[in-house]
Amino acid sequence: MRRALAFLEAHPDQDVTVADIAAAAHVTVRTIRLAFRRHLDTTPVGYLRRIRLHHAHEDLRTADAGRGDSVAAIARCGLAHHGRALLSAGIQAINQAVAKDQHAISFPEEIHRNGPGHLAIVDLPFGVEAADVVARPGKLASGLRLPLDQVWPDVATGHPGRLALWVGYERATTMEAPPWPLLKSGSVDVFQPFPLFITPRMETVNAMLSFRNWLIGGQPGSGKTFLLRLLVLAASLDPRAEIRGYESKGVGDFKAVEPVCAEYGNGQDDETIARAAALIKWLYHTECQQRAAKISHYHELGLAPENKVTPELASRKGSGLHPLVAWSSPRSVSCAPKDSWSASRARACSSANPQRWPPTPSRPASTPRSWISLPRCAHRRPPTGEGRPR
Repeated sequence: MRRALAFLEAHPDQDVTVADIAAAAHVTVRTIRLAFRRHLDTTPVGYLRRIRLHHAHEDLRTADAGRGDSVAAIARCGLAHHGRALLSAGIQAINQAVAKDQHAISFPEEIHRNGPGHLAIVDLPFGVEAADVVARPGKLASGLRLPLDQVWPDVATGHPGRLALWVGYERATTMEAPPWPLLKSGSVDVFQPFPLFITPRMETVNAMLSFRNWLIGGQPGSGKTFLLRLLVLAASLDPRAEIRGYESKGVGDFKAVEPVCAEYGNGQDDETIARAAALIKWLYHTECQQRAAKISHYHELGLAPENKVTPELASRKGSGLHPLVAWSSPRSVSCAPKDSWSASRARACSSANPQRWPPTPSRPASTPRSWISLPRCAHRRPPTGEGRPR
C-alpha cells in the first residue's frame, strides 16, 4: 500500500491506470483493488481522483487574478475541469460573458466530496439559467472527458443561475447500490412515502402508493420486474393492505409474493387470463361503486375530507376502505418492423382471443408493460356468490 500511495502522490497529473498502480506496488491488479477497498474503502482510481480534487481545491483557493489565474486556466492534475466543460456546453451567453470577464463563472463554495463523487456549486454568468446547462449533459460530459453516466448536472438552490454539477468517481452503471432499506426490517404506510430508488449520488428517493397509478415499461432486462416486485413487497409491509395480482408470462417471476397476495395467478392459459380480466372488471364495476357510496357516507359524517380516504379512515375497523393494491405483469411483446407494424397489428387483433388483453393500438408494443394501481374506491374481497370467479 505504501508503494501504491507514493506512486499516486508522485503522478497526480498523469493518465494512470490500475495496472500501473499494481505494477508500482509489485502486486496483481486484483490484489491492489482488494487492498484499497479494505484499507481505504475506495478504489485505486477513486483515491487518485481525491488527490486531483485536493490539488484543484488548492488552485482555486490560491488563484490570483493579478497573475492571470482564471477558472478556465485551472485544469492541471488530470481533474475534469468544470469551467472548461461549461464553455463546451455550446451556450453562447456563457462564452461571451467569459470572453469579456474571466471571472464571469464563479464558485460560491469550494468543490467538495459528496457521496461517491465531488460536487461543484457554480454561479453562471448573469442572465444564464442553470436549466439551460442541465439540458446539455452530453456536451458537459464531452468537456469533462468523462462518460455520460458519470456527470449529473442539476439546478441548485438559491437562484435560477446557480448550477449543481456532480461528477462521480465511477460510472453509475458500475457502482454497487446499497441494500434496500426495507430488506431486513421496517414497515410501510401506503399513505406515506417509502424508500424505493437510489440516485448515483447514493441518495434515497422515496415513492408513494396511495392515490398513485404506476405504469412500468422499458427494454428487456431494464428492471421492470424487480421494480414491480419491490412495490408489491412494500405494500405487503402495511398490515392494512390487501394485494391482488396476476402475471401472464408464466415463468413465476412473482411466485415469491404469492404468500402476501389475497389473489394471485400465473400463466397464459384461458382460465388465468379470464380471472385476471374478471379482477379488473370487479375493481371498476363493483368495487369502486361500493367504495364511492361508503366515502360519500363518511364525508357526510365529516370523516372523509374532500371525499378522500384518510389513513385514519382506512384503519377504521369495519369501514371497508382499507387499501387495496392491484397489480399485473403482462407477458413480453416483440416489436415488429416499422413498415410492417400496421399489417401485423391488424393480424394480431383479428386473430387474438377476445379474452386476452389486446396490443396497445397507439404505437408498437416494443416493450412489456406492468401496472400497479391503488384505486381510491378499492374494497375487500367479496364473499362467494357476488360474481367473483375463483
